[in-house]
Amino acid sequence: LMSREEELTALCRLNEILFNLCVSLLNQHQMLETYTNLNWHKYEAILDFVRNSGDALTTVAMLAQIKGMRQDVFSRAFTQDMGLTPKEFLNNTLMRKITKMLLTSGLTNRQIADQLNFSSEHYFSRFFKLHTNMSPRIYKKNNR
Repeated sequence: LMSREEELTALCRLNEILFNLCVSLLNQHQMLETYTNLNWHKYEAILDFVRNSGDALTTVAMLAQIKGMRQDVFSRAFTQDMGLTPKEFLNNTLMRKITKMLLTSGLTNRQIADQLNFSSEHYFSRFFKLHTNMSPRIYKKNNR
């Protein structure tokens, strides 16, 4: 009975890892599909900026300023052209950066929060949990 319980626990953990991998791949596929949209080139400077320099302090207003547009006009155009809101794009990109750092950098949650300019480690953990339904510590533990 004890060995069966250990097997069940291991299977549940494996199921969770596979589920997280599928969600990650699906998100990457959806983002790739979005980037192959014919209108993505209109936002190339913004996409590069967010990928290279985006952090928790990056706002839609900053992106609109880079594009030289009012924020409301920019948000409508971006959403129509890209299929997701600028805020969704910012959050998705930030989550990709966080998960990569959690799994490959060896940094603590506090160090990641500092590098990505979160106001606190608590807010960093809250943001992560909101998007994954698990804490950064559990995510890191389950995906080693």
